[in-house]
Amino acid sequence: MQPNLLDQTLERHINDHTVVSITLRDRTTVKGRVKDFDAHVILLEGEPEALVYRHSVLKLGSEVAQPVQAERKPEPRPRRAVEPRPQEQRKPARPRRDTRPPRPSAPEPRQSSEKEAEAFNPMSDIMQKWLKSQQGGG
Repeated sequence: MQPNLLDQTLERHINDHTVVSITLRDRTTVKGRVKDFDAHVILLEGEPEALVYRHSVLKLGSEVAQPVQAERKPEPRPRRAVEPRPQEQRKPARPRRDTRPPRPSAPEPRQSSEKEAEAFNPMSDIMQKWLKSQQGGG
Protein backbone atom coordinates (compact mmCIF):
# COMPACT_ATOMS: atom_id res chain seq x y z
CA MET A 1 0.00 0.00 0.00
CA GLN A 2 1.30 3.42 -0.93
CA PRO A 3 1.44 5.97 1.92
CA ASN A 4 -0.72 9.03 1.48
CA LEU A 5 0.50 12.60 1.32
CA LEU A 6 0.04 13.25 5.05
CA ASP A 7 2.09 10.15 5.92
CA GLN A 8 4.88 11.28 3.58
CA THR A 9 4.86 14.79 5.05
CA LEU A 10 4.93 13.52 8.63
CA GLU A 11 7.77 11.12 7.82
CA ARG A 12 9.77 13.98 6.29
CA HIS A 13 9.20 16.12 9.41
CA ILE A 14 10.38 13.26 11.66
CA ASN A 15 13.60 12.87 9.65
CA ASP A 16 14.29 16.64 9.43
CA HIS A 17 13.40 17.32 13.11
CA THR A 18 11.42 20.39 12.06
CA VAL A 19 8.87 22.13 14.22
CA VAL A 20 5.40 21.82 12.79
CA SER A 21 2.25 23.77 13.41
CA ILE A 22 -0.99 21.78 13.28
CA THR A 23 -4.29 23.62 13.07
CA LEU A 24 -7.22 21.56 14.32
CA ARG A 25 -10.84 21.69 13.19
CA ASP A 26 -11.82 23.80 16.20
CA ARG A 27 -9.21 26.37 15.01
CA THR A 28 -6.74 25.70 17.83
CA THR A 29 -3.07 25.46 16.88
CA VAL A 30 -0.62 22.92 18.30
CA LYS A 31 3.15 23.29 17.76
CA GLY A 32 5.97 20.81 18.28
CA ARG A 33 8.23 18.25 16.64
CA VAL A 34 6.65 15.11 15.22
CA LYS A 35 7.82 12.26 17.42
CA ASP A 36 5.75 9.47 15.87
CA PHE A 37 2.45 8.81 14.10
CA ASP A 38 0.21 5.98 13.03
CA ALA A 39 -3.06 5.64 11.13
CA HIS A 40 -5.06 7.37 13.90
CA VAL A 41 -2.87 9.76 15.93
CA ILE A 42 0.16 12.07 15.69
CA LEU A 43 2.49 12.38 18.71
CA LEU A 44 4.19 15.77 19.06
CA GLU A 45 7.06 16.44 21.43
CA GLY A 46 7.42 19.84 22.97
CA GLU A 47 6.13 21.70 25.99
CA PRO A 48 3.75 20.01 26.64
CA GLU A 49 3.70 16.83 24.58
CA ALA A 50 0.53 16.48 22.54
CA LEU A 51 -1.37 13.59 21.09
CA VAL A 52 -3.47 14.75 18.13
CA TYR A 53 -6.13 12.69 16.40
CA ARG A 54 -5.50 12.69 12.66
CA HIS A 55 -9.18 13.10 11.81
CA SER A 56 -9.15 16.46 13.64
CA VAL A 57 -6.22 17.90 11.61
CA LEU A 58 -7.27 20.75 9.37
CA LYS A 59 -3.89 22.13 8.34
CA LEU A 60 -0.25 21.06 8.79
CA GLY A 61 2.52 23.56 8.31
CA SER A 62 6.25 23.68 8.89
CA GLU A 63 7.65 26.53 10.96
CA VAL A 64 10.99 26.49 9.07
CA ALA A 65 9.56 26.27 5.55
CA GLN A 66 7.24 29.23 5.98
CA PRO A 67 8.88 32.65 5.69
CA VAL A 68 8.08 34.99 8.53
CA GLN A 69 5.77 37.69 7.28
CA ALA A 70 5.03 40.89 9.08
CA GLU A 71 1.44 40.90 10.16
CA ARG A 72 -0.56 43.41 8.24
CA LYS A 73 -3.45 44.80 10.14
CA PRO A 74 -6.34 45.88 7.98
CA GLU A 75 -6.77 49.60 7.85
CA PRO A 76 -9.80 50.75 9.75
CA ARG A 77 -12.62 51.93 7.57
CA PRO A 78 -13.59 55.53 8.08
CA ARG A 79 -16.76 55.92 10.04
CA ARG A 80 -19.65 57.77 8.57
CA ALA A 81 -20.52 60.88 10.51
CA VAL A 82 -23.98 60.66 12.02
CA GLU A 83 -25.69 63.94 12.63
CA PRO A 84 -28.22 64.02 15.43
CA ARG A 85 -31.70 65.01 14.38
CA PRO A 86 -33.13 68.17 15.86
CA GLN A 87 -35.57 67.68 18.70
CA GLU A 88 -38.64 68.70 16.69
CA GLN A 89 -37.93 66.06 13.99
CA ARG A 90 -37.75 63.15 16.40
CA LYS A 91 -40.74 60.90 16.57
CA PRO A 92 -42.48 60.79 19.93
CA ALA A 93 -41.90 57.60 21.84
CA ARG A 94 -44.80 55.20 21.64
CA PRO A 95 -46.21 54.03 24.94
CA ARG A 96 -45.57 50.38 25.60
CA ARG A 97 -48.56 48.27 24.92
CA ASP A 98 -49.27 45.27 27.08
CA THR A 99 -49.82 42.38 24.67
CA ARG A 100 -51.19 40.01 27.28
CA PRO A 101 -54.96 39.49 27.34
CA PRO A 102 -56.72 41.01 30.35
CA ARG A 103 -57.22 38.72 33.32
CA PRO A 104 -60.82 37.74 33.94
CA SER A 105 -62.11 39.01 37.24
CA ALA A 106 -63.41 36.55 39.80
CA PRO A 107 -67.21 36.30 39.89
CA GLU A 108 -68.94 37.89 42.85
CA PRO A 109 -70.38 35.35 45.31
CA ARG A 110 -74.17 35.17 45.01
CA GLN A 111 -76.49 35.17 47.96
CA SER A 112 -79.05 32.45 47.39
CA SER A 113 -82.51 32.40 48.87
CA GLU A 114 -84.00 29.44 50.74
CA LYS A 115 -86.27 28.59 47.80
CA GLU A 116 -83.27 28.35 45.49
CA ALA A 117 -81.46 26.25 48.06
CA GLU A 118 -84.39 23.82 48.20
CA ALA A 119 -84.66 23.72 44.42
CA PHE A 120 -81.01 22.79 44.09
CA ASN A 121 -80.93 20.52 47.14
CA PRO A 122 -79.24 17.36 45.96
CA MET A 123 -81.37 15.26 48.26
CA SER A 124 -84.95 16.31 48.01
CA ASP A 125 -87.51 15.23 50.58
CA ILE A 126 -88.54 12.27 48.45
CA MET A 127 -84.99 11.01 48.24
CA GLN A 128 -84.48 11.43 51.97
CA LYS A 129 -87.65 9.42 52.69
CA TRP A 130 -86.59 6.65 50.35
CA LEU A 131 -83.11 6.53 51.94
CA LYS A 132 -84.66 6.20 55.42
CA SER A 133 -86.95 3.43 54.21
CA GLN A 134 -83.97 1.52 52.82
CA GLN A 135 -82.09 1.84 56.07
CA GLY A 136 -85.12 0.43 57.87
CA GLY A 137 -85.75 3.39 60.05
CA GLY A 138 -88.86 4.92 58.83
